[in-house]
Amino acid sequence: MEIDIFKNNSHRWEWLKFQLRLRGYTLSQLDREIGVGPGTVLKVKIQNYPKAEKLIADKLETKPRLIWPERYDLSGRPIRHSSRYPRQENTKNNRSRQRLNRGRV
Repeated sequence: MEIDIFKNNSHRWEWLKFQLRLRGYTLSQLDREIGVGPGTVLKVKIQNYPKAEKLIADKLETKPRLIWPERYDLSGRPIRHSSRYPRQENTKNNRSRQRLNRGRV
């Protein structure tokens, strides 16, 4: 069953913070638990951060893909969209060809 609150990012974030507080957790505690600097878990609100997403989901006794369905594929793996984790169409061979073609007129 899909919960409507998860469709709106700001509502989702407020719901998550509320649920964590109900269970006795603060965001600062979660930062310390995964060994990151203060305020790092806040990044989950606006960007993918699988390690923190998993921690939050574990504290809420659910799966990250149920909280952030747009960030996970159907098998539960994070969907990565960054230069470090290129999208499928931007493969190594494509990048090599693009570099070779830059010098051609």
